[in-house]
Amino acid sequence: MEIREAIKQIDSCTNCGACLDVCQTYASTKEAILSPVRRLCTARKIFQGEEVNAAEIDSIYNCLKCGRCNAICPAGIDIAGILHQAQVKLLSQELGPLRNPNRIMDWIRELDNAFGSDPAKRWSWLPEEFPTGESDTLLYIGCSASFAHPQAANASYRL
Repeated sequence: MEIREAIKQIDSCTNCGACLDVCQTYASTKEAILSPVRRLCTARKIFQGEEVNAAEIDSIYNCLKCGRCNAICPAGIDIAGILHQAQVKLLSQELGPLRNPNRIMDWIRELDNAFGSDPAKRWSWLPEEFPTGESDTLLYIGCSASFAHPQAANASYRL
């Protein structure tokens, strides 16, 4: 759906409230910002390049996209489709639930691991003295085992 069509559909909303009766996130929270009607208003702001706050951004991502609102909307508005387009627009602006993935990517670039751990401690699970020499076997221990599950790394090493 193109943004122009999305805005046209948003403008056709009569605020009848039929969607409120079927929206699971609105039903469980009773927060207006999580209602399909309010999400459509937020989507319009996103499409028109207006500033949106963190709560509005979260409301767009908290939609379950179940489509129940679409099925009951007397105006035939593709609410779930519009909210999907709003997510796409937000992601193109690097807005949304990206804090954790971005943080992990920064750690990988800066520390060579996805855990934000000191690279010097990557091998701290190894015993003090370990044999060196030729071997026909290579044991690869990645950052997950080294930092998050060192006991598993050690057990694998001892095999």
